[in-house]
Amino acid sequence: MSKHSRGENKQEKQPQEGVPAGKEKNESKRVAFKEFLVLNRWTILTGAVPVVIAVVCWYFIECIGDRKTAVNGYRGVVVEHRSIADRDINAIAAYLNRFAALRTRLERSTLSPEDIRRELDEVVNLIKLAESTCQEHKKFDFDLRDRRKTVERLFRLQPQQVEEGGDKCSGYPRMLSMVRAFDINKLVSDAEYRNDFLKNTQAIEALYPQIRDKLYEFESLNKQESSDLTTIELRTSSPARNILDCCIR
Repeated sequence: MSKHSRGENKQEKQPQEGVPAGKEKNESKRVAFKEFLVLNRWTILTGAVPVVIAVVCWYFIECIGDRKTAVNGYRGVVVEHRSIADRDINAIAAYLNRFAALRTRLERSTLSPEDIRRELDEVVNLIKLAESTCQEHKKFDFDLRDRRKTVERLFRLQPQQVEEGGDKCSGYPRMLSMVRAFDINKLVSDAEYRNDFLKNTQAIEALYPQIRDKLYEFESLNKQESSDLTTIELRTSSPARNILDCCIR
């Protein structure tokens, strides 16, 4: 091959004047990729469609599963919360009634120290039971609040003010100390001490209206919870509504 021919070949391999070599190379890659997509479009589509369908199905299965789990959890906590709330009210009423009965007997008759000791021991036991029930009630208050927030988010329910435990049980230790501090012998032998006891414990009777208010509050809360559960269960029982809710959640 002549020197002239080798020179021509070298000139042919040189890039076009004014076009960077890297840009020309990238352009050729884009053209090749477009040709690949055109030639293999049906293969790509037939492979991608099942993947998309699988992802969509997985999303709706997870969404509907989350909703059912949330509803079952909320329903269980609501039932348990109602039960413990009733027990809480009954426990409070039990020790108040027993204490009121002791006050009535002291007003109307003379009791022996043994009788008073038995009555006060029973009051102490009932107060301890009420405190234990109150602590359990407080725990369910927090559980109900958390479950309620979940269903409100998933089902876009109207936010509800759920009672929280706070310091609702803090009065029981003070009440126990007060009952244990009574001088049983003086209640029998000292009329002035007994009258002071009767006068100072009249405040306990003021708790009865509070119990009544609590009952009304629980009844109102139970009605709202029942209404919300009915709404939620109707929505979860409808496949179309489940899919719609999952699309816009």
